Amino acid sequence: AKEHNIILRERAIAKGKKLNEYGLFDASSNSLLACSTEDEVYAALETPWIPPELREDRGELGCTATPALITSKDIKCDLHCHTTASDGHMSIQELAQQAIDRGFHTIAVTDHSQSQGQANGLKPDRLLKHIEAVHEVNEQMEGITILAGSEVDILPDGTLDYDDDLLSKLDIVVASPHAALSQSSEDATKRLLKAIEHPRVDIIGHPTGRIINKRKGLEPYLPTLIQAAKEHDTALELNANSYRLDLRDIQVRAACEGGARIAINTDAHRPEDFNQLKYGILTARRGWAMPENCINCLEHDKLHAWLRRNC
Repeated sequence: AKEHNIILRERAIAKGKKLNEYGLFDASSNSLLACSTEDEVYAALETPWIPPELREDRGELGCTATPALITSKDIKCDLHCHTTASDGHMSIQELAQQAIDRGFHTIAVTDHSQSQGQANGLKPDRLLKHIEAVHEVNEQMEGITILAGSEVDILPDGTLDYDDDLLSKLDIVVASPHAALSQSSEDATKRLLKAIEHPRVDIIGHPTGRIINKRKGLEPYLPTLIQAAKEHDTALELNANSYRLDLRDIQVRAACEGGARIAINTDAHRPEDFNQLKYGILTARRGWAMPENCINCLEHDKLHAWLRRNC
């Protein structure tokens, strides 16, 4: 951003140098000091190299070392995906194979809950059969752990779309708002807070429900949600779908700085949707996220221990 460049140029001036698009020069002799690489220019200004995603004048030039931001290589699982049981276009086996092909150790099947009729959401009897089907495939396939989960609607009053007994049968619960997305900030905060505090909820999926350039979504009071997410160890999702990117970058940074975990998931419905992971990674990097902030970076045993934290 321009603001980042302005500060760099001010630093150069303070050191008797000048910085422009051609390189870094000595202010007196006009001799070239550095221009071959960005690393070279930053080093000449006695400043650690700053990743491009952070160059927004949001404190990055106060860093004493280059931030170790999350990368795609750090992602070891996807915990929000759909199959043909609801509105996805992959079987359980096909979904699992996509995960294997990407080197993941775990994939979560999280088809829609019963209130999502337009998305072929699962009534309780169908969900029970679906859980059995997922577990069967998990036993058959090698090299991957397949979780039988659900993307459970957070209803307008904050209650969940399945009762606690049914939720207890799931390996993972992604609780997401899909309706009543024009609620007041106060009501939205209470709604999401209730879900965060529920002992069976692992992840809050696309917390605001926004659709970029189409729907603003909920506007909850984020500090309250972040504090609750930290206290209850509930992850807040950065949905990598390019139409969502929800949480957005500044919200990701607030979550990480506030001590809450994030989850970067593709919300995949088709094989090609896994390719959108890169947008989630880029957004997370803009939000200063590091591997230790993200549950998708956990090794297999640590992830599964976390999923059992409230059992």
